[in-house]
Amino acid sequence: MINRKLLAFILFIPVCVEAQHTEDVKLIKAVNENRVDVFIGTGLFTSFLYPDSLEKPVLFPIYDAGNTIITRGFPLSPRPGEPIDHPHHVGLWFNYENVNGLDFWNNSFAIPADKKSLYGWIKTDSILEISSGHTGVLCYHANWVNQQNQVLLEETTRYIFSGTIQERIIDRITVLKADTDILFTDAKDGLLGLRLTHELQIPTRSDQQFTDNKGNITIVKKDSVANGNYLISNLRVPRNLIQPCGSAMLPRPPGW
Repeated sequence: MINRKLLAFILFIPVCVEAQHTEDVKLIKAVNENRVDVFIGTGLFTSFLYPDSLEKPVLFPIYDAGNTIITRGFPLSPRPGEPIDHPHHVGLWFNYENVNGLDFWNNSFAIPADKKSLYGWIKTDSILEISSGHTGVLCYHANWVNQQNQVLLEETTRYIFSGTIQERIIDRITVLKADTDILFTDAKDGLLGLRLTHELQIPTRSDQQFTDNKGNITIVKKDSVANGNYLISNLRVPRNLIQPCGSAMLPRPPGW
């Protein structure tokens, strides 16, 4: 339980290779849109999307260093032949399935209006910092709210984007501040999600059935197109990046 205290999540999605020349990162706020585009070198890396028409802020789409898109297009930019299950899977996102009984994870446009009261919403209300250079920094503030816009949690997130000619890196530091007593009940889904393009999904040889905490069932058909495989060879934690927006340096766990 969180009792009006700070809860910090330090999440890193790094790829570690031999030292290479870093490429410049440029962040550009779209005019009259709730979108910040992130460019590395000469190409688009990703966009931070935070309109209230989405149930949470996301990074979408995401490209690799070779300008190949790695995220599924559906539901924002569907492509022929790709799966359309789990409409709440949009790019890269961060939330949780059961916060004080509200489901933040599974909320999407597909939830009927008469059931929306069972789901939470993450609404970004301000961009705190945008900077470009050898790394790009994006800080924002958001509120985790119910359908009556009552705030349960305040989120402050700092993204650090970087890359070389062969790699792309996203570092994320998130601090959650409870505005009331908060309980993260044990649940199937949370905290960080990434929906990959069809070809990069793990292949499935038979139909699969997924059930959320409200009993809603999603069927995913067997898939012979997907051929993804995932290996982890090395992980690192950049020591100079463990700092949330506007906060003192966080204590490092043993061994960092």
